[in-house]
Amino acid sequence: MRKFLPSFGRCARYAVLLCCGLAAAVGQAPPQPAASSQDASGLQPILEYISRAWGALTRSMTDCQSVVDPKIKARPVVYLPFAMAEPAAVQKLAAECNVEIKHLPLVIDRLGQIDDDKIQPDGLLYLPD
Repeated sequence: MRKFLPSFGRCARYAVLLCCGLAAAVGQAPPQPAASSQDASGLQPILEYISRAWGALTRSMTDCQSVVDPKIKARPVVYLPFAMAEPAAVQKLAAECNVEIKHLPLVIDRLGQIDDDKIQPDGLLYLPD
């Protein structure tokens, strides 16, 4: 299974940019105050829910319906990170499912680095395992 970000337009792009920004900032966050045991126990159900639901966010590389949004009649687009070679599975997906493959215009390593309105049309972001 390969992971794709859902095609929610602007929200998905902001989420991608936010994740890129968070990834760049790992180890640089200010220290957080220690959580009380009451706070930690209240957080546990949320963490368990996220853990259970994460599998639903993956999309199959062999099922065309996983990249096609039935509400949109345009040809689906899958974006690859900047300068990433097209994996064989992505090439196969493009051929079998009539998917357009595009590359992001640059490496995104922080929030706000790119105007998300310039990434058109909306599409899915391919993330290798």
